[in-house]
Amino acid sequence: MAVQSSPTQFASAERSSDEEIRRQFEEIEKIFGFDQFLNSMPNIVVLLNENRQIVYFNKSVTRFLDIDDINDLLGFRPGEILDCVHARNDSGGCGTAEQCRRCGAVLAILTTQQEQKSDMRDCLLTRQKGDYTESLDLRVWTDTIDIGGRNYVLLLVQDISDEKRRKALERIFFHDIRNTAGNLLGFSKFLIKEKSSENVREYLNIIYELSEQLMAEISSQSQLIAAENDELEISCTPIDSRPFIEKLVKEFQMNHINPSVCLKIDPGLEDVRVCTDKTILQRIVLNMMKNAIEAEQENSTATVGCNDIGENRACFWVHNPAYIPRDAQLQIFKRSFSTKGANRGLGTYGMKLLGEKYLKGNVYFRTDRENGTVFSFELPKKLETQPESSV
Repeated sequence: MAVQSSPTQFASAERSSDEEIRRQFEEIEKIFGFDQFLNSMPNIVVLLNENRQIVYFNKSVTRFLDIDDINDLLGFRPGEILDCVHARNDSGGCGTAEQCRRCGAVLAILTTQQEQKSDMRDCLLTRQKGDYTESLDLRVWTDTIDIGGRNYVLLLVQDISDEKRRKALERIFFHDIRNTAGNLLGFSKFLIKEKSSENVREYLNIIYELSEQLMAEISSQSQLIAAENDELEISCTPIDSRPFIEKLVKEFQMNHINPSVCLKIDPGLEDVRVCTDKTILQRIVLNMMKNAIEAEQENSTATVGCNDIGENRACFWVHNPAYIPRDAQLQIFKRSFSTKGANRGLGTYGMKLLGEKYLKGNVYFRTDRENGTVFSFELPKKLETQPESSV
């Protein structure tokens, strides 16, 4: 017997009744040796019924989630026990939100159900953890299993977050360092060959600025690693938004030369004083600028601004005329996702992690074809408390 269906934007929202879930659990539990077989597997393993609800699981699930009561698992769907932010929607839960169209776990389950074959996919899951979000990179395997004449989906889940994070950090780190070091080497060669004292002075200034940029990129990656390991320490200092943004834009224009794209300061920029961690705020705003420039078309303009939005909060923002396609919108802020190629994707993720977990703000975006895209970071004018380390 099925419970009345709820609205859905993707997979079926229909659910089995509590009585049916319990009957299926007891039927599986009676199978000799099956429980021992599942518990021998080190990864998370669950059995799903036709409505994608959990009817059986191994001990790795309870250890991963740190729960003992089977009622916290039976009848729920995978995204619901993992606290996926999209499973808490107003329709039918896990698998029914628009964002679920891009979820590797949901797609693998549906493929196995509909085509009766095994599947393997990666899943980028964002879950709520206290007052900030956390990203998980999961690899899922699905296959069919017949028990008592009924087809179930055997779902195996492996947490590959560390692997994905390491690969992404390495790829981005070496990509950025190689570019800066290449420029540094090029201007050093010019300096060796140059005889004009005026040009030598100009090249020396550029080399000095590139060296600063190189150190900033190394510090940036170190900062992100510390943030993910709950080891990042913050230090609050007073910052006036106008000179802060003017300095960032000037430095950005010097280091990211693209003659076809213009980065300018909004004429309505307000000079707002905030007391927060300057290094982290700088990283967030620079990432917004970088994303805007990379998204731009030729002969276009990106704009940077800051406003006092009341209630002791300020908002730093960057606008560009480009529109983010819907598929990409659904995955913005996930750690391993990027529209710029494989193993990128730490820009928007880093903004979200640092801005919300450590500066107690809110990082978000809006985009449409007529007005383009705005990435915004709202934060308290005064950061009152230190962030709590996650458990």
